[in-house]
Amino acid sequence: MEPKVVVIGGSAGSVGAIVEIVRALPRELNAAVFVAVHSVSRQRTFLRQREVSATTRQQPSRRFEAPMACFRSP
Repeated sequence: MEPKVVVIGGSAGSVGAIVEIVRALPRELNAAVFVAVHSVSRQRTFLRQREVSATTRQQPSRRFEAPMACFRSP
């Protein structure tokens, strides 16, 4: 079986719409979900304040594996 992936992206003003889309995804979705959002460095956002409770580990291939985790770039 091939891996299933859902990729969602948007501009700095799209956070509300992306939250609605993610909330509408079925809980039993058998796919990895990646979200990429542009942000304004001087704008405060709740996304930067979210804590990730899942344990993450770095794989030898430098890929990260963490079910139900959120990663963000600086």
